[in-house]
Amino acid sequence: MGMTALLTVTEIFAAVTQTVPKHSYRSSLDMWMVSIMFFVVAVIVEFIFSNHFVLQGKKEMALKLDRMSQIIYPIVFLFYNALYWPPVLYHYYDNSCDSNIP
Repeated sequence: MGMTALLTVTEIFAAVTQTVPKHSYRSSLDMWMVSIMFFVVAVIVEFIFSNHFVLQGKKEMALKLDRMSQIIYPIVFLFYNALYWPPVLYHYYDNSCDSNIP
């Protein structure tokens, strides 16, 4: 399921980058898509560690890792969004207000 999510995010990123104009610098969209890929890869890595613990007979450790991940991932994602969106929206609305001036 994690690989399907990663492939889906990669396909969305490829489709979106084909529809926006070409440029030589990193855009907010690029940063957003890369960060989303990072979160998906982090979930896949957590799944690998959890399965490794189960196979080693450390089921309690796997359950502890899963519980921690259920708390940490959403908090980190919300924190990332709290840091990412304000500058992006400020820049967007600041430029959109300037373009309306005759």
